[in-house]
Amino acid sequence: MTIKPLTFALLASLLILVLPQIIQAAERSGEARLIARPNVQVSSVLVTLGDLFENAGAKSEIAVFRAPAPGKTGYIRAGRLMEAARKHGLEWDNPDALPRINIARQSRVISPEDITASIRKKLIETSAIQDDEGSLNLRFSKSPGPIHLPLDSSADFDVGNVNYDANSGRFTAVLNATGADGRPVKRIYYSGTAIRTLKVPVLSHPLDRGSVIGAEDITTMDIPLRNLNRAPLRHVSEMVGMAVKRNIRANTVIFKRDIEPPRIVRRNALVRIIFKTPGLALTTKGKALASGALGDVIDVLNVRSKRIIQVTVIAKNTVSPVADTAVFIGRTAMAAKRYKGGSSYE
Repeated sequence: MTIKPLTFALLASLLILVLPQIIQAAERSGEARLIARPNVQVSSVLVTLGDLFENAGAKSEIAVFRAPAPGKTGYIRAGRLMEAARKHGLEWDNPDALPRINIARQSRVISPEDITASIRKKLIETSAIQDDEGSLNLRFSKSPGPIHLPLDSSADFDVGNVNYDANSGRFTAVLNATGADGRPVKRIYYSGTAIRTLKVPVLSHPLDRGSVIGAEDITTMDIPLRNLNRAPLRHVSEMVGMAVKRNIRANTVIFKRDIEPPRIVRRNALVRIIFKTPGLALTTKGKALASGALGDVIDVLNVRSKRIIQVTVIAKNTVSPVADTAVFIGRTAMAAKRYKGGSSYE
């Protein structure tokens, strides 16, 4: 069969037209399938095809969208994603029927604690605020939130434009965040009140008069110095083991006048009176005429002789005669022992 020259020319023209499509189809058949990532995290300002797809190959570095602000999230609808891929010669037909792809921008976070500490430091440095007796507590008009700076730069921040009114305690400050090139990234204004405070031990729950304070009864609080007209107790060791002289509510500042050594002898209680001297130990009973703590000198009625003597509290419900009384009792006791052979005194 003979092919006419015109027919041959027509076939050659058709082959030239379809050959590129055949070659592209062959190339695509040899490539890995393009797979969209449903959740994407980026660190820079631009989103690339490699961020959005697996197997983007040589076109992975092509930027196609702007990323959200640092620390923020956004999304790209599937239709726009398909257009971006096709524009750069990639085919993605959304086989998983994804409605959109989520984009999250990573960031370097400046915490509210860091912001507060930086403003406090600047106030102390520039406003001659004395911080030797406690801490400087900042109460903001609006509480600071975290600040997100770009992750792909050496962005940093400082505090400036600090103003402080010593009479009212009001302050204003500006936080300036700059990028690696020195250009401002963020500029945030803060205002509030700076209050000098003192950390002191207080009761964690109410205690009744006479109760002995234990370590478990104590917590700490920051108290504004302007609310203190006298020096409070500053150390837990000053309170533990002491008794409260009045009913005290929780979170109440404690002063020295509010506590005392616990009374281990109560008025009208029966007590043991002990007299000791080398070679002699005598005991008798008495009735306390006053309450007393360890080491206190109180009056006691000797229940046998009905005499009132002065004694020192040496233990719970136990007392010992003071020096002058002891001398008298000792002489009386020695005489009693000499003539009666007794071992107790009246």
